[in-house]
Amino acid sequence: MMKIAVQIANGKKLLEDSWGKEKVSAVLAAAKAKIAEIQREVPEATELDIINLNIKLAKTSEAKAIWALCLGE
Repeated sequence: MMKIAVQIANGKKLLEDSWGKEKVSAVLAAAKAKIAEIQREVPEATELDIINLNIKLAKTSEAKAIWALCLGE
């Protein structure tokens, strides 16, 4: 489990270096809002289910990384 936390932290750092902390924070906040919206519409959907689905549907590695970072938030 600790290994996953380190990978998430490293991924967040790489995105922050590339995009800037403010943009990463804003995109993570939007992703979390989307998760909450989906859970209101589909109450049986867990946060993990939603994140996993979005990782599979993401078209870019950056989008996949943002959804993966939601696991660490």
